[in-house]
Amino acid sequence: MRLGFHAIALLCTLSIAGQAARPSYGIDDAVTVAKKQNLEIAIVRKQIQGARGGFVEARSGYLPSLASTGLYDKREHQQDTRLAMRITTFRVLEEELKGATGKA
Repeated sequence: MRLGFHAIALLCTLSIAGQAARPSYGIDDAVTVAKKQNLEIAIVRKQIQGARGGFVEARSGYLPSLASTGLYDKREHQQDTRLAMRITTFRVLEEELKGATGKA
């Protein structure tokens, strides 16, 4: 008899604890939770996202496009140039011309 009483008391305690852990929802809350947790709704949302992406891709075909190509070459060592020598030669010639014409 005692064993039966303890078993019934244990079951009652567990059922009360289980009811306290369950939240109570109103209609709006229940609909919101159902929308978040329903797998079919999640699948349809993903399909809508895919359709929007396809729409954007199709619409972009009507827009103008621009394509460019290029070549980038990085040199590790700068080659010697004769540019400095040419500038010096130009200045020397310029000074000679000024001296010959008498202008300062």
